[in-house]
Amino acid sequence: MKYAMIPCRYGSTRAKLKNLALIGGEPMMAWSIKAALGSNCFDKVIVNGDNDVFRKIAKEYGVEYYERPINLGSSETLIDDVFYDFIEQNPCETAAIVNTVNPLQTGEEVAKVMAYYEENELDSCNTYELKYIHSCLGDRPINFEYGKMCKTQDLEPVKMIAYSVQVVRTSVFMKERNIFCGKHEMYGPISKKAGMLVKTPEDIEIINAILHYHSSVTYYES
Repeated sequence: MKYAMIPCRYGSTRAKLKNLALIGGEPMMAWSIKAALGSNCFDKVIVNGDNDVFRKIAKEYGVEYYERPINLGSSETLIDDVFYDFIEQNPCETAAIVNTVNPLQTGEEVAKVMAYYEENELDSCNTYELKYIHSCLGDRPINFEYGKMCKTQDLEPVKMIAYSVQVVRTSVFMKERNIFCGKHEMYGPISKKAGMLVKTPEDIEIINAILHYHSSVTYYES
């Protein structure tokens, strides 16, 4: 059995009630529900939440709801602990987190991650986006040298872990309690839209603007 978990916490800090923020007229969490359902990869899609409003939305979109324990609802709770409890209460062979903070990922993209995980016989897999930017860790350059600047297209790209989908073989995860468990690889690069993370109110505004003005590229004609 393969289950998708849609994680929703009511007390988000940087963007208040972000899972309930309207993206294109729908609650942000609904976009991940639709992506999980649209992938046609899962026997069950289950919202993991801590408030009855999430239960209501789960029912509206035709998926199940699991109420996480109160002690797993704080901002300091690690996703490993939330996932462990979820799998313990919803036993399955494969479990995937389809993250609500990546509302623009599609069912097709979720399906590609799941296919990569299965074809490579992995124990865990998550996603990454490539960034062609001059990057530093603190003040130390990572992919360039001070005094030897180059064009961004010539840089070695930086892999940014996107966490849009995190999938595990539950028998291995439950032993290690780590989403990077066992034989692990990253799938990518995912699309720039799928990699867009919602962490702040400004991120919500940007994504809504993208949806509102979405169109193919056009050019100025002289």
